[in-house]
Amino acid sequence: MAQQSKDLLSKLTDRGEGVIGKISELPGAQGLMDAVGNLPERLDDLTKRVRGLDALEKRIEELERRVSELGSGSAPKAKPRPASSSAGSGRARTTPRGAGSEKSEGAKRAGTAVKRSGGTGKKKPAS
Repeated sequence: MAQQSKDLLSKLTDRGEGVIGKISELPGAQGLMDAVGNLPERLDDLTKRVRGLDALEKRIEELERRVSELGSGSAPKAKPRPASSSAGSGRARTTPRGAGSEKSEGAKRAGTAVKRSGGTGKKKPAS
């Protein structure tokens, strides 16, 4: 029986070698063989990257904890801004809206900068 199993194994080995030889002759098989050959290196790279994710997750948890501490602390709240002075001035417009209200390029930029800063553009009195 041991002799039969050796014969069977040797037959399988021979056929396997023959199939591998035929596969390598197929067009595109070289690319497949290269990909299979590079598989261990790519798997190692992927493993290293996944290990790096653990450290990033820890950093994210720490940052989230710090943000929640800052958010729950006694942070000063923003003061409500006063309403625009032109809204309730009571004066009637002398020119129709849009006529003569074209701003210069510099005025547009200045207005945009004030909006971004959250200020009103007016100086506060010295106290």
